[in-house]
Amino acid sequence: MIILLACLISYFAFYLLYLSSDKQKKVIVQSRWAFIAKKPPAYKTLAVTLCITAFILLAQDYGYSVAFITWWVFATPLIFLLILRNNPLKSKK
Repeated sequence: MIILLACLISYFAFYLLYLSSDKQKKVIVQSRWAFIAKKPPAYKTLAVTLCITAFILLAQDYGYSVAFITWWVFATPLIFLLILRNNPLKSKK
């Protein structure tokens, strides 16, 4: 259960980092996430705090060294899925 919770918290943190990036600002202003464009540093801080929270959850069960590796093992596919979800692939014809 802790692993699933850490995975969900990490995904939400990465999604917040994606939304608060400078490249997405134009798109975000026109969407339902417009409130994030008003104060991106606050949401970046929240995202980093969520990443640290996920790490602490894993560290409580598995220890710091295993939690660090586990968090990176979960982070890699989550970031990859986030990139695939938000950047549709188009053929170059």
